[in-house]
Amino acid sequence: MAVLGGVWDWMQENSSGLSIVLSLAGFMILIVQAGRTRRAAEAASTAAKESKKALLHASTVADLAAARGVIGATQDALRGERWETALMHAQAVRDRLVQIRSRSELSSEQKQAQIQEMTTFLVKLHESLERKLVSGNVQLDVAKACTRLSGFGTTIAAWTEEVGTQIGGVTDGK
Repeated sequence: MAVLGGVWDWMQENSSGLSIVLSLAGFMILIVQAGRTRRAAEAASTAAKESKKALLHASTVADLAAARGVIGATQDALRGERWETALMHAQAVRDRLVQIRSRSELSSEQKQAQIQEMTTFLVKLHESLERKLVSGNVQLDVAKACTRLSGFGTTIAAWTEEVGTQIGGVTDGK
């Protein structure tokens, strides 16, 4: 008990010096914790940016896959002489291409030129289908249109694969 009394007496005599030491220790702990907090906040910010980028890539992959699917449906409608259905599908593909043309993954000059080529063809196909529906006697080379659409589908499939590998994902279901 005498030891505790001695410690208590010493603390009372040196309380101002002890307060300074404890304050400095607390301040050092505060600085260390603030640094850790800053690093954690930076890591969270980086993770959030990467997540947003991955979501945008995944959205682009999904939109490209949807466009490719509608191209196939357009081809089926053309082959089956379902002109109104083909018209609606051609419009849907064109709308989808216009929507995705501003995505950063598709911003190269080459891809922009390819999207413009696809869009121009789809506008012409749309106009031909409308004339066919109105007058009925417009000649439409279905085989040629389907061949062009098939080429577009192949190009879009390549873009889908390219964007999918940018996020480290697998795009062909394997």
